[in-house]
Amino acid sequence: IDISRDTKEGRRYLTMVHYRHAQHLETTGDINGAIESYENAHCLTTDVMRLLLSTHSTLEEMETYVTRRYDKDKKNRVVSWLGGYAESVGDYASAETFYSRSNDVLSLVRLACHRNDLDGALALVERGGDGSDDTAAACHYLAQRYESCNDIHGAIRLYTMSGLYCHAIRLAKRHDMDDVLVRLALQHHHQRSARDDDLTATKAFTNDNSVIISCAQHFEKREKWDRAIPLYIKAGQLERARSIFQVLGKMALSKSLKDGNKQSMIHVFSNVMEQYSDDMLQPNRNDGNDTIVAMC
Repeated sequence: IDISRDTKEGRRYLTMVHYRHAQHLETTGDINGAIESYENAHCLTTDVMRLLLSTHSTLEEMETYVTRRYDKDKKNRVVSWLGGYAESVGDYASAETFYSRSNDVLSLVRLACHRNDLDGALALVERGGDGSDDTAAACHYLAQRYESCNDIHGAIRLYTMSGLYCHAIRLAKRHDMDDVLVRLALQHHHQRSARDDDLTATKAFTNDNSVIISCAQHFEKREKWDRAIPLYIKAGQLERARSIFQVLGKMALSKSLKDGNKQSMIHVFSNVMEQYSDDMLQPNRNDGNDTIVAMC
């Protein structure tokens, strides 16, 4: 076996060697040596913490030890672990202190929710809104609590902050929040387009418009044409948009419609025509018509 650190197999072998060595040192009573070997075996928050708990009387002494010994990243991991340990034994005040010192937003939000302090939890995610995975996870956790409390607007906002548009869109559809649904669909589409532009250079480009198309289909099923057509156009589904537009025009000219419905249809048709004429007036090759306007 090549035990150099430059190979995956070598690193795995060295980790095993350090762990076996640490176990041997622990059995001989060499705690400091064992801690060092466990660290080399990447067992920081397991065996290292177990030994530190056995040799330090208080959590504060353990924090002082790791602060002096480790860099910022490792220190935060260990201090967060101390917070979890304090929480597990019911010392919530100490847990909150450790979580704050380690910048563990998710755990702080979880504690605030445990106290039913949703306002405090919301302040934490807004203050920690740096786009990190931890903050996104905290937003998701809090959004679930808001949803369980039937605060739909708050839940949608937090799901959006977490980047989980699928859940925000799910709630907007379920509660017939049309304006919110359009905004979410366009916001998700713009963010994904920007991300795909960045990925194009690395040949990881994926043109996935499934979310905005599903929102357009939602409106189409409910015959809310003035909302469905713009979303289809944004998704690049021009043929589908023109097909709906053609149906709209025929319905607007239909003599069978009652006056009120007819006026409403003409109003929708005119609004779509005014805003999206460049897209709608191109030939519809699927049915052979020269232009959509010809039928008017």
